[in-house]
Amino acid sequence: MLHLPDSSIDASTLAASYRSGFIGLVLAVVLTTCANVKVSHGQSSDSVQHIPVQVLKTTTKNSLMPGYPGYATSTTRIDPLSHYQRSRLGRWEIATESDPNDALFGIELTTPSGPIYLRFETTIHGKAFRADRERTIDDLLELASMAKKNEASRDKPNEQNQDTFDKSASESSPPPKNLAPKAYIKASVHQRLASYARSRGDRLTRHELRRRFADIAGGPALLKTTYEFGSQRHETLPLFAFLDTNQDGSISSPERDAALNALNDCDANSNGRLDWFELKQGMNSRTTHRNRSSESVRWKSWDANQSKLTADLNITVSFHNDTKISGLAVKECHLDESWNLSTATMQSLDADSTSSQIALLSRPHFAIAINAAQNDSSHKKPDQVSIGVVLEANALFQQVDSDGNWTLSANERRRVSEIITALDDNADGILTTAELPVLVRLCVGRGVSAHQALSDDITITRKSEQKNRQAIQNSPAWFSSMDQDGDRTLTREEFLGVRESFDKIDADQNDRLSVEEVLNAQPD
Repeated sequence: MLHLPDSSIDASTLAASYRSGFIGLVLAVVLTTCANVKVSHGQSSDSVQHIPVQVLKTTTKNSLMPGYPGYATSTTRIDPLSHYQRSRLGRWEIATESDPNDALFGIELTTPSGPIYLRFETTIHGKAFRADRERTIDDLLELASMAKKNEASRDKPNEQNQDTFDKSASESSPPPKNLAPKAYIKASVHQRLASYARSRGDRLTRHELRRRFADIAGGPALLKTTYEFGSQRHETLPLFAFLDTNQDGSISSPERDAALNALNDCDANSNGRLDWFELKQGMNSRTTHRNRSSESVRWKSWDANQSKLTADLNITVSFHNDTKISGLAVKECHLDESWNLSTATMQSLDADSTSSQIALLSRPHFAIAINAAQNDSSHKKPDQVSIGVVLEANALFQQVDSDGNWTLSANERRRVSEIITALDDNADGILTTAELPVLVRLCVGRGVSAHQALSDDITITRKSEQKNRQAIQNSPAWFSSMDQDGDRTLTREEFLGVRESFDKIDADQNDRLSVEEVLNAQPD
């Protein structure tokens, strides 16, 4: 039985993992939100926790490539379908065979430790996602056959009655007065397909009709994002490129030692907090912030349908108009015990967006985050599923940004050199892109929605940080007034009280006062 617990791990274990270099971009999050869950070979369960589908709001982000605050990774595209895979000739890739009852499709992810095969069983209102489209195609093929029979019947000569000509009708007759202009109503997808089927008759094949269906209805039953969509975010490494002053694709020891001063110089308003826009300004003054990742961390996002292979992970995804009964669940796992399976919360940086639950599959230095999504217009295309893969680029930044608020406090910046050293696996004093922890985000969407979910700038919210934010809201006013650098802690220099009071409040004796320590020290 696979259990997805939601318990936390103590800080000492996290610190030990960090010092040993065992920590990865998302593994660090797993350790602080969930207990380690070892997945044994061949385990399965039909009663694991179902993760709710993320509900997306229809916004202008539909046309955006994956990016992050302050950085445009690509020019905006108007058509959302331009993010999805077609052939070199611009045609949709259509499967030769398709079973209406087949709810499966497979994905191959090429990871640094070998390929991972994922199988998704996707249903819409309890039926295989291909069912509606294939049954519509059955009806259209029958219509084409009937049209051929009717055409043959009309071609027979009428032997009983001769053609007549109305002599009273005149081609020069004036049109009736007060004739209203014709109103044209755009034909629906089904009407256009029906007209096409009748015109083709018995020459129409199922594969031809599938292709015509995709051209008219905006893609095939299964849409897959392009490789460029998934790789571009990782090819632009903002913080890494900023610290890599000579742009050789690595951070050397001198560059590591100069990191703190370089980041401090970017704090334009001198408020002690370095946000994305200040970092962008600093990068524009010194680098093109373009740094391609090495081949060792390339991910093969898509391959041929892998449904017939033995999957390493079997996942069920169910979509309904009522999102309360929609969800994603890990049904069966055939991975070895080096993998951790857990759940986490992904919080969008867009204040108008909602957070979503994900299934997190991780091991040292990389992880795969899987979620499902549907937007407001998903019900308009009930027979279509989209799926996409994104390789995140913010590995180093998220390591430094310990509280996940997308700003770097003075205390966080002081840890940059330590973090770079910890990520240097071979301890050669040089951090390369191949040594960066990797996060792959994979989304299954109803309708044309996967690209929208993956375009959002997100971070993984840890429960400890959620509690910390709540505690800060309840912190006394004097604490905020003394916190000059905004790092949510007070040093001895910032604390304006007497030394004895500082020592009494500092429960862990680390010469820093946290919000929790202050609240715990206050009388009820």
